[in-house]
Amino acid sequence: MSGVAGFAGPLVLWLVPAIALWAAAVDFLYMRIPNGVHLALVVVFALLVVPGLPWTETAARLAIAAAVFGIGLGLYARGLLGAGDVKYLAAAVLFMPPAWQAVLSWLMLVTIAGLPVLALHRLVGLVAAGGRFPSFSEPGYFPYGPAISIGLVTMTFLASGPG
Repeated sequence: MSGVAGFAGPLVLWLVPAIALWAAAVDFLYMRIPNGVHLALVVVFALLVVPGLPWTETAARLAIAAAVFGIGLGLYARGLLGAGDVKYLAAAVLFMPPAWQAVLSWLMLVTIAGLPVLALHRLVGLVAAGGRFPSFSEPGYFPYGPAISIGLVTMTFLASGPG
């Protein structure tokens, strides 16, 4: 079984982008991803995706999410990733099919999506926002939530396709 096809798939395809937009907007402006984002994603996964998956696929997705969280904690400890980003990545990966190609594709998409988000962040910081929001007043920091959101929404829709 792939992605979010099956049980409550259409509802998932409305809820996940809404949650991702919330995460992207708050992180872009305030350099933080609310804990409600992670909780909402886990609830959507547990209530709407898990009932349509075989238990082996559910177990694989949970194992991958735990691995992403563990790796993310290591990156957080080194100051390379924010705590909100770590939790968001772990919750978001639950929506990816467990095939390695899908997970690796998603991680590459998140990385590539970061480039235009970084450019937009720098442009907005220079032109309009100035020091009005914490995201633009902390030099050297960059909100990665919008890039994670782009990857999450894109891969959720790709995973919901045929096959």
